[in-house]
Order: sequence, then structure tokens, then C-alpha cells
Amino acid sequence: MKPAAAKAYVRQLCCLGLGGPAIMPELLRALAAVIPSGPNVFAEVRPDFEPGYAVLENPVPEALELYAREIQGAFRRVTDALKDWWRCRPGPVHWGHERAILDDFYRSDMYHHLWRPIGQHHALQGMVSERGRPLGLINLYRNVGEPPFSEREADELARLLPYVAHGLTARPTQDAVFDDSGRSGQIILDNAGRLTHQSETAKALLYLATHPGEPGPVKLFGLSVKALLKKLAGDLSAIAQGKEAPTPVVCRQNAWGRFVFRAYRLDAAAGENGLTLITVGHQEPRQLRLLRGLRNVPLSAKEREVCFWLAQGHSLTEVSRRLHVKPGTAKKYADAAYLKLDAHNRAELVERITAHAGYS
Repeated sequence: MKPAAAKAYVRQLCCLGLGGPAIMPELLRALAAVIPSGPNVFAEVRPDFEPGYAVLENPVPEALELYAREIQGAFRRVTDALKDWWRCRPGPVHWGHERAILDDFYRSDMYHHLWRPIGQHHALQGMVSERGRPLGLINLYRNVGEPPFSEREADELARLLPYVAHGLTARPTQDAVFDDSGRSGQIILDNAGRLTHQSETAKALLYLATHPGEPGPVKLFGLSVKALLKKLAGDLSAIAQGKEAPTPVVCRQNAWGRFVFRAYRLDAAAGENGLTLITVGHQEPRQLRLLRGLRNVPLSAKEREVCFWLAQGHSLTEVSRRLHVKPGTAKKYADAAYLKLDAHNRAELVERITAHAGYS
């Protein structure tokens, strides 16, 4: 993606109105296209500089235990340094670990067992703020063999931070519509509710379903993961025995999207000795999916804009009003887009766009 298009995509994400947690995973990926970096992190900073939720790009489940144990203390040291920066220079700031914020950072277990293995060595960090109030930290990283961030890249990030603040402070006026992202995993439990197998995708989705959030016990719906899975298996077993029980399906929504857990019987002929299959499906807001897909289709900027609203169910009259163009002009753009994408109705339009919405 060209630099101008990459920056435009960041601004568009921040103006969707979905709110910070909903856009942040996609925003971290989008920032990496503007300033080559990753895996990147966003950490919420509350007005009192207390840490809030954190969003990690491409999180490594195996690092969860170390992260939960160490991040609170590490974040405390960083926020103490940030307070000093804030007193001297309120507003966006940027600095890296190399700039003496944490003198012993490169000697810490946090660096050697978490940051370095996943490619986080050089750091460029920007304080997101609005009207003198801190909102969070954008943390961009590069590996040990890559060049440190330049002043030009720091300036690029600083110019985008006001848009990030706008996205973080949005308050959605309606519930987002979610679509399947195409990612799903499988978990198998034995008749005692013990986990016997989980696919790699299931392992990753379980991590995302329980995070971001404040460090602490990994939970879903107020239950530990183990208790939740056992409950689903128990409900399914009760239904198999003819008892009344809740439908064995639950949903969880957080910054990474919506996660749907469904339980099914395996080898039902074995009765109570059968295994339980739990599928984990991932969904994400339709607006994010459309916006990401539209980056990769052969349409003009105006045609993309018209398709973005048409794909969400708006009429051409409503689209023309939103874009401040005449209805005939909106129809001209729509007709051209349908022709280019070989779409004959709105359902096919959505299908053509979302077919290009995978992560590249």
C-alpha cells in the first residue's frame, strides 16, 4: 500500500465511530503500514496515569503468564517516567527504550523472555491525549536487527495521534453488526470435562477472547476458561440425557471482536463416555471488514465510499445525502462499482468486498 493510502486508511478507521477498543487491533496493523513495525501494542492510560486495558498485535499465548505477572510492575515504572514527561510537556510525546526511560530495560526478564522473542527491541511510543487528558500509549516496535525509528517517523506518528484520540473517544450510537471473520478453532473435552486437544487457531482465539484486559486471572463471562468449557460440556450432557438445560452456546465480545462458543457431542453412540467438541468462531464488526476489503478492490475513492454505505444496507438516496452529492451522481458511482466487481445485487457486492478482507 502506498504511504498516502496507508495514512488515509488510519484516518478512516479513526472516524468510523466504533470506539477505541473496537478499532484498536485493526489500527495497530494499519499503523504498521505507515511506519514499518510490529508487533505493536496499545496501552490505555487513565487520567490518573493508572494502566487500563492493553491490546497486543499478534499476541503469543505462551507469553501470557509472564505478561500477566510482569506487565503491571513494568507499566508502573513507565508511567512514573511518563508523569515527568507530562509535567514538562503536556500532549503527544515520543521516545524509545533507548532514550534512557528505563535504564535497565535491556537487562530485564521482560525484555529477554517477552519483548525480544516476538521482535520488540527498538521502540517508538506516542502519547494519545485530548484536551490535556492522557488517553493511552501507542507503542511501535522493531526487532534487534532492524534500524531504530527516525525523527521523521516520530513526526509521522505525532501527526496521526489526534486522529487516534478521535477514534478512542468515540461513543457508538448503535450496536455494531458482526460478520464471521473466517477464523475458527476446535477444542475437545473428555467425559470429565478435561481438555484433551485444542487446535492452534483455538488456542489463539481463546487468548483473544480473554484479552485485552487488565492483568489477572484469565476469565470468560466471569468464569475461568476451564470452568466455562466444563459448563458447556455439562449443559450438552444434560440435554443428551433428556434434562432441561441452557443451549450450549455462549458469546463473548471485546476489542478483538465477538467470539461464539458452541458445544456438540462426538461419538454420541458412546453415551456419557463420548467426547465433547467445542467450536470457537470469531466475528468482527462489518464496518471494519468492509473498510479493510475496500482497500484491495479496483475501485476509485468515490466508488469505494459509495460501496461502503451501500454494503451496510443504506439506500442510494441516503448515500447521496451522506456524501453530499446528487442521487444521480451516487448512482453513477454505484453502477460503475457493480460493473467492475461483477456484482448484480447488494449481497454479491458485500461478498466481493469481504472476499478481499483477509489479513495480508
